[in-house]
Amino acid sequence: MLLFLILHYFTLQGSVGAEKMVQRSPPVMTLVPSINELAERGGYKATNYELITEDGYSIWLHRIGSNSGSPVLIQHGIMLAADSWITRGHNKKDLAFMLLGLGYDVWLSNHRGTFFNEYSTKYNKSNIRFWDFSFHESGIYDLPAAIDKILEVRQVEKIFYVGHSLGTATFAVMCTAKPEYNNKIKAALLMSPVIYLKPINRLPLLFQVLGMFKDLIISTFSSSGNYNLGIRTEEFERGLKNVCGEQALTQHLCLGIIGILAGENSKNINKVSID
Repeated sequence: MLLFLILHYFTLQGSVGAEKMVQRSPPVMTLVPSINELAERGGYKATNYELITEDGYSIWLHRIGSNSGSPVLIQHGIMLAADSWITRGHNKKDLAFMLLGLGYDVWLSNHRGTFFNEYSTKYNKSNIRFWDFSFHESGIYDLPAAIDKILEVRQVEKIFYVGHSLGTATFAVMCTAKPEYNNKIKAALLMSPVIYLKPINRLPLLFQVLGMFKDLIISTFSSSGNYNLGIRTEEFERGLKNVCGEQALTQHLCLGIIGILAGENSKNINKVSID
């Protein structure tokens, strides 16, 4: 009996160890090119790292190419993901490819709650407790995990950081809550910073509406068991292409609605790249 228990214990340990060694790939959608395909379009290979944060969330970090220059971590904004930096596959249009052409070592990271955050070690994605986080957790858990991985792989002490919108807020949280990470950053470029929130009546209409009806929105989605407000689904991507794509007769109307809701200037949008 004792021998059986000993053998059973080591069998379990071996199973756990084997499970930890399983190599996963980033999630993909049928209608949207994967991060690897987008990198290849620009002439580079993507290396993907799945990170488990200190509080148990799975996030993905992507290294584009293998340059030996200074590492640069690029962090996306709200409602986006890491692949937004390489969608056009052009070294004169995509920031990531421009930096690669200059010799920098480019890394793209994802916030929790995006398409690239499938699970946590504690809760299923359909559990409301999975969604109990904000940009604060992204700042104290997600960014540090990505930075530490880059430093480990490259064996360097500092990196450059580029953040857009939400990526600037999470950076500020990290540097404030974990000041030791200031010493791991050579310099930071913060684009469209949202460090300070404007009065609600000066925000784009979409955010004003969300703010006024936030309690109703939360209760409605909670009662339905759907807590994901993300729009990255195959159905949405298909609809967006049909309504807003280059060949769509309704593209002008689509861009007008986006401008009203989000304050976007349609003149700054590449209408061809929407496809």
